[in-house]
Amino acid sequence: MEHLYKARIAVVHNFTVTNIQSGNLCHVFLAELEIPNGKVLLHALLMDGFRNHRYASLYIPAQSHLGSCLSIFLSDGSQYRMGKNVVPALSRSMQRLENEIQVPLFIRRKNKIELNENGKLAVEYAKKIMSQTNDMINGIRDYDRKQRTIFVGSCAPAPLWKIIPALSGPYPDMTISSEIRDSNMLLEELRQGRYQLIILPYPIEEKGISCIKYEEEHLFFSLPPAHPLSGSKTLQLKDLNGETMLLRSRLGFWEQVTNEKMPDTRFLVQEDSVFNELVKASALPSFNSNLAVQREGMVPNRILIPITDKEANVTYYCCYLSKTTLIEKLFHKNHEENGAADSLPAADKD
Repeated sequence: MEHLYKARIAVVHNFTVTNIQSGNLCHVFLAELEIPNGKVLLHALLMDGFRNHRYASLYIPAQSHLGSCLSIFLSDGSQYRMGKNVVPALSRSMQRLENEIQVPLFIRRKNKIELNENGKLAVEYAKKIMSQTNDMINGIRDYDRKQRTIFVGSCAPAPLWKIIPALSGPYPDMTISSEIRDSNMLLEELRQGRYQLIILPYPIEEKGISCIKYEEEHLFFSLPPAHPLSGSKTLQLKDLNGETMLLRSRLGFWEQVTNEKMPDTRFLVQEDSVFNELVKASALPSFNSNLAVQREGMVPNRILIPITDKEANVTYYCCYLSKTTLIEKLFHKNHEENGAADSLPAADKD
């Protein structure tokens, strides 16, 4: 019996193993079994708690005895334990498979079994079946998720502050998923249908894409009163180049602007949760904007100086595929009810 694991076995079989770390049961749909370099390799589709479907390779130490419980190691490091009743079940499944196909698949010798040419062809079909099953499951899940989720991508954080609540109101049963990414990537994945809505710092004129002016963001330097430039009426980004400044994390395209226009500045990047408190307690310059002030209010003991660089004053545009009726209806409804409303302004269409 021990030599059974030293043969290459093609079989489609369903059995259960236990995740040693979590104790969860995992259903294994076995497609192929072989031994490369002294290790038993099972190519299998795993269904872990009916939540996670994946096509994986499982390893079993070659010295394991079939009569005992065997440990199975996934390629990701997870460890499972397989019951001693699995091996006889595999033998029965092999025989049933031959009976169903009505052709021999294995060459049986004393204490050894291996595939014949029919069996090798069956293995290739089994691989395709398992792969297609995985594709089907992922495809259906992805389709279902898209029906219940609005995917929004933005070039910066500030536009999302109003967009997300505005979308949640009319569609309470939908999940709003948002992320900040590079503008070129946002546009490319909008074309591919990855996003229902993206926000860019420039308009798009492209067939099949609707583009609506959304809102403006204007950047300020936030300076303590003792700063040498705190009395200035306006400043340029280069005026503080070389200083040490506090900076919010995950700023989207603003990070590229500051890096290009202030290459000698040392930025101390801080998370949103602590940024404002650090600004209040620090004498270091920082940035602020009209949208941040609207949302969070003025920071005490700080002077805001407008930045005149064109890169520091942007207009955001909401872009979506013209065939995306869900977003189209939302903008038109908002325009009819509120005109240029605060939540989703449907201003001039570009």
